[in-house]
Amino acid sequence: MMPHEDRIGMYYKIASESIIFERFEDQSIVLNLDSGAYFNLNSTSSYIWNCLCAGASTKEIIDILSARFEADIVSGSFHDFLEKLIDAGLLVESSSSSTSSSPASPDFSWSEPTLTAYSDMKDLLAMDPPLPMSIG
Repeated sequence: MMPHEDRIGMYYKIASESIIFERFEDQSIVLNLDSGAYFNLNSTSSYIWNCLCAGASTKEIIDILSARFEADIVSGSFHDFLEKLIDAGLLVESSSSSTSSSPASPDFSWSEPTLTAYSDMKDLLAMDPPLPMSIG
């Protein structure tokens, strides 16, 4: 596990093309099509996930959250959640940002970021994997 200080200013991206996600109001669902695992993210987790996937650095996200919520709580919670995303194989380090805009200010009440994992679809996806989507 990398010390929190070493992750400041780093960028992350989705670990593989088999990881898809959808935002529903104030939460997100992340699905790993390879493993069949899926994850529920609460409003805080969803905000962090979407910022990371959009190319924001860890420092940018922490700064924006700390401006709105208690800084000491934000930093520790953010890094703990980031470790969970990495450990679950959902995110990997990226060499640079994929966006030039800063994340929007959060419009939710603070709650501890959560990553709730489910594996009940694993067998179903193994028997009947989704077909690749064709665009166009």
